[in-house]
Amino acid sequence: MPRGLEFPRSEFCYALTLRHLCPTPSLFGVKPRHAFVHARVYNRAAQTLQRYLLSESESMLSKTAEYALRAITCMASQLGQPTSADDLAEATQVPRRYLNRVLQDLAAVGLVRSRSGPGGGYGLAHTPSEITILEIVNAVSPLERIRSCPLGLKSHKQLCPLHAELDRVYAATEAAFAGVTVQQLLESSNPIIPLRDAK
Repeated sequence: MPRGLEFPRSEFCYALTLRHLCPTPSLFGVKPRHAFVHARVYNRAAQTLQRYLLSESESMLSKTAEYALRAITCMASQLGQPTSADDLAEATQVPRRYLNRVLQDLAAVGLVRSRSGPGGGYGLAHTPSEITILEIVNAVSPLERIRSCPLGLKSHKQLCPLHAELDRVYAATEAAFAGVTVQQLLESSNPIIPLRDAK
């Protein structure tokens, strides 16, 4: 469980199991005097799980991935004009040394190309409409799906309710990222420039 969620582990796991086995506690045939206890645990589990999944989704995108997205978006907005690493670092507010590593990773998978000499710099190797957010993220900090029990429990031949739920969140994020191109970001009606500060 994530830090900051004050909920007993045993109660959390028990309630999470109830939540996945049945939509409402009443369907378990619990005696009336125990029904309130089950409902209370069930509701607390639902609230805790929601907060847990939210915290996981917020931390899903690494700093490296966001830096890569900033750099790609910046280059896409200046298509056809190579941008120096110094200019990219200033425009995206990414530390120069960190940006170098990110650009190297992007170049290694063929998303970015560099040109040395006067007037050289970095530019996209493909058009913005051909590059998805997922490709950028996976180039520098791949999203990891949960394929087996992270705890290595041999009795868990398939994912437990908690990790199955988390993997569904990862799968949904993966699909969402795959469905958005850099071109779509640039063509957004929102006047704010994506992922970087305006001059």
